This record gives sequence, C-alpha cells and structure tokens, in this order.
Amino acid sequence: MNGRFLCTASWDKTLLLWDIKTGKFRSSGPVILSNGHEGSVSSCVFSKDASVVVSGAYDRTVSIWDTEGECKKLTLKGHQDWVMDVAVSTDKNWILSSSKDCTIRLWNIQKSDHIRAVIETRRVMGLKIIQCEECQKPFCISQLIDADVITTCVFCRLASPTRNIFPSPPFS
Repeated sequence: MNGRFLCTASWDKTLLLWDIKTGKFRSSGPVILSNGHEGSVSSCVFSKDASVVVSGAYDRTVSIWDTEGECKKLTLKGHQDWVMDVAVSTDKNWILSSSKDCTIRLWNIQKSDHIRAVIETRRVMGLKIIQCEECQKPFCISQLIDADVITTCVFCRLASPTRNIFPSPPFS
C-alpha cells in the first residue's frame, strides 16, 4: 500500500491494484495485472512513487510492472525455489529478492531497456519502443497510442512540474 493504491498478491497468479484513495474499485473493480507469473504470487511491493510494482512468485521469478501502463515490464529469473519477498530501491534501479532456496539476489535493472529479450518481449506484446525526448532512454508504449502524442517516458513526465494530460486511446 502506498497511500493511494493497495496491491494484493494471489494464488490465482494475478495481482490486483485497488485505488483506495478515490474508491474507484467500488464501481469498476480493481485493475488486474495478469500473465506475469506461472505460479501463485507470494509477494508484492510498490516503488516509492507507485509507478512500479514488483512481485515474486512460486514460479521462482520476480516480475516488474508498470502501474500506469498496467503491463509487465520485465521478468527476472535466477532463484532455484519460490520467491518469498521482494523490495525495490527508491530510485527503482535495484530490486532485492529473497527465496526459499536460502539466497538473496540484488538485481540491477537500470539498463533493462537495453536487454534484447526485454525488447523482443515488448514487441510480441504489441508494444513499440521509442526514445524519450528528455532523457534519451528507450521506453515502450502501446501500438494503439500515437508516438507523436507521447514523446517522453513516464519518469520524465512524472518529474515535470506541468504534467501533460493525454487523450484516451481510441476504442473500436
């Protein structure tokens, strides 16, 4: 929980994001983050600014989620048993995970946007990768969104004193 959202991990392999500040979940239900794990989700934590959720699961993986885009950004593999707990650094460059295999792993995800497997996964998911006009780092957006409308990554948009309000994506 971060003051606005509550995230719950579930045996059904999903995470649920509840907007408790606005109470929006009462009318439309929680946001469901799925297809991130092949096993039950055992733990989850928000980044300090709530733009990222990190989850650990019985499938021995750690997943990193973009809460604004409601999609998985990255899966980290390396534990030999289920992931019991996860943490994320304030700057979101480091993930810490602990496992039933009696190991703790510290993951540097600062350069994750340059990993070939991450780029290919995003393409398969219907995401396109563009370069941020401000920080010059690559980031992904939905194929449905016009790249001329969104030209900066979520981190630069959040850091901006005047956040832009973007139009809703077109619905068929």
